[in-house]
Amino acid sequence: MSDCLSLSFILICCCFHELHFLSDLINKHIKYLFVCVVEVQCTVHHLTMSINSIYEVAYKGDFNQIKVKVDENVSLVKTTDENGRLLLHWAAIGGNENLVDFLIDNGSAINSIDDTNSSALTLAASAGRLPVVKLLIDRGADVNHQNNRGQSSLHYACSKGHFEIAKLLIEAGANVNKTDNLKATPLHRAAAQGRSNIVELLLQSPALEIDAQDCTGSSPL
Repeated sequence: MSDCLSLSFILICCCFHELHFLSDLINKHIKYLFVCVVEVQCTVHHLTMSINSIYEVAYKGDFNQIKVKVDENVSLVKTTDENGRLLLHWAAIGGNENLVDFLIDNGSAINSIDDTNSSALTLAASAGRLPVVKLLIDRGADVNHQNNRGQSSLHYACSKGHFEIAKLLIEAGANVNKTDNLKATPLHRAAAQGRSNIVELLLQSPALEIDAQDCTGSSPL
């Protein structure tokens, strides 16, 4: 709904005392704004790192430079930055599957979490890094892990339109009915963002609870 149309609708509601319509409009806009803010916060947090640090090198995928440093001091794979993130997390966000594989081989815990309780798989799924997501799943990552907002890798893939990642996660056993802190399922997230192809994908799951309600009592429809 455009700003002008929204304003007109609000004025009509006030004139005719249709406050229940106005309440519904406000609730929907607040919910949409909250989802947008969460997505922006996650995106910004993904890219918060010390410039010229070893973590930036991992994000950029300089395999040789990381290998030299880890060979010299293997404890680096278990050392976190100010966000509680390991080299593994930054390599996953950057989409550097060879580096991710190397770090796991050298002792980096595959399901380790950062200060938002996000795992490497959560971050890779959110960033749309299909090869890394596949690698992490093959190496045994928890596909149903939830961060401190209650969001799983599937929530992010569905919300951001990463169809192949969503498909891969479901095939690997991701729970299509997981709810986040707002009681929203992956179907809620896909529907809210207009991801029709992912909605169709989720509808193919026999276990899907299609009429699940979030904290506002809203179904995906």
